[in-house]
Amino acid sequence: MEADSPNHEHDSAVAADPSSAYLEVAFLFIEIYLSLNTGEVEELRNLLKKLEVDKEKIQEEFGHQRAKMRELFVQKEGDTKMEHF
Repeated sequence: MEADSPNHEHDSAVAADPSSAYLEVAFLFIEIYLSLNTGEVEELRNLLKKLEVDKEKIQEEFGHQRAKMRELFVQKEGDTKMEHF
């Protein structure tokens, strides 16, 4: 009955070369690991994109605020010069 088993040939091949069985198991674990972590990698990529967009918005806001402060500084400087005349 064992001879009729579909895994019988595979079992004898594994017994003949245990290193190939080890490699098969190692590759199986690698495939499972990569498939499980692929979702995590995609999540990290999405998070990175979001953070880059947020950084650009913050830098743009900072640029606008800096320009406003510069205008106020120049205006105040002009007012101060006018008072001295």
